[in-house]
Amino acid sequence: MRLFGRDGVVDGSSRVTDGLARDAVRVFGDQVQTGPRQHPTKRKNTASDVEGGMGGLEPHTSGAAANVNQLHLHLNGDRKDAHWFRRWGLAIVVWTLFCVRTLFATVPVMERKRYELIFLYYQPLLLMVIMCWLWGFVLKFWSYMKIHPSPLVVFELPDVNYHLTHTQVFQVGTALLLLLLTNLTMFAYASASHKDDIAALMPGLAYLCPVVLILCPLDILYKQSRFFFVNTVVRCIFPFQRILFADFFLADIFTSLAKAISDSERALCSMWSAPVLDALEVAGGVCGSASWHIPFWLAWPYVCRLLQCLYQFRTTGDRLALVNALKYSTALPVIILSAMKYHIPTEEWYRYYKPLWLGSSLLNSAFSFYWDITFDFEFQFLSTKSSMLSGRNRGLRAELLYAPNGNKSGVLIYWWMVISNFLLRITWTYKLSSHLRNHQVTSLLVSVCEIFRRFQWIFLRVEKQYLSYTKMHKLSIAYG
Repeated sequence: MRLFGRDGVVDGSSRVTDGLARDAVRVFGDQVQTGPRQHPTKRKNTASDVEGGMGGLEPHTSGAAANVNQLHLHLNGDRKDAHWFRRWGLAIVVWTLFCVRTLFATVPVMERKRYELIFLYYQPLLLMVIMCWLWGFVLKFWSYMKIHPSPLVVFELPDVNYHLTHTQVFQVGTALLLLLLTNLTMFAYASASHKDDIAALMPGLAYLCPVVLILCPLDILYKQSRFFFVNTVVRCIFPFQRILFADFFLADIFTSLAKAISDSERALCSMWSAPVLDALEVAGGVCGSASWHIPFWLAWPYVCRLLQCLYQFRTTGDRLALVNALKYSTALPVIILSAMKYHIPTEEWYRYYKPLWLGSSLLNSAFSFYWDITFDFEFQFLSTKSSMLSGRNRGLRAELLYAPNGNKSGVLIYWWMVISNFLLRITWTYKLSSHLRNHQVTSLLVSVCEIFRRFQWIFLRVEKQYLSYTKMHKLSIAYG
């Protein structure tokens, strides 16, 4: 008997699934409710339903309960790696301090061009490592709140073993951070000591090592999870199949990493086109600010997300998917107009194209913020339904996962995320503008702020999907 079909939908005999449902009840008690298959009022599938992997599916409570049971056992089963930091923590801290001390001693005496190479080669990798760590903090928060069923259930993966616990994600993030920090320290020390052969080797290794670890065919380092991640990346690049929640979720994260992706391409292009230590001077024309590669890779995540929306419209006929596609398309004029600065006279740029760039930036930020609030989070203060709620939840949602029973501090955190989302949406435009990328420190800080905004978005977007999932499958939510 096959439990998971091609689309990750649980199938099999009703006798087996009912047995699994009874097992789930024994594990969770009253936290899981079972019942006959429900047939809700017929309606068109919305973009939100399809993106959540539930388009065209009717609730199958026993199957959902079985998935909840398996996920719970996976997340709370083997604890052998729960105390890994106790075993390795001292060594990690000592090595980190040694690397930081070496960097403080060597970076100030480096040549100016070598110092700028640090931003060229290592900034994009740092942003990706930060995103990995923030995902670990999301999982840690969900674990700390002891929400049952776990919010991870919304991903509906065909195998619960694809999920990593927060401890495992922190292990991966620590390994990546130590690799990056060690590589950067060796690059800085070799550059300051004029050991150019060693310094020239380091940036290439910094990009090669993570790729080798992810694609390693050996059954080590969470092989199932690594290969699922690679498969999801491929599905994002070629979005011409049923869009699962994991597909659009990862594609949205890639939009926040657009600058890191573009900078990674620039770093690899520089290493390929010129001597590694002379890349800024020699490869500037091919890989520099005027290169068409930069706007292309900035736009790539938005194009992938746009194509996902168009495919949803084609398969479901839901016009809301077209509106969502329009939202992603508004990022393209920001990128294109910014890149045009290097191909037209300066006076013409300031007279005609800069106002257009500012206008398109404002449109993109406003449209994206409205979509976040109204559709991704389903908050009501921008809609006519806002007056339907009273009390502390007014303007938000009737049910708030992170503020049970209208907890005052929890509601304030929701409003903090709304306000910070608005402010960071405005600064976010900065990272889409290739003509501003020469301000290295400012650009790095803005990119980190955008990653933090996405970190907050994850909580609210998954929450909205989670509430929809539990309601559809008639699962009760419990804490502790």
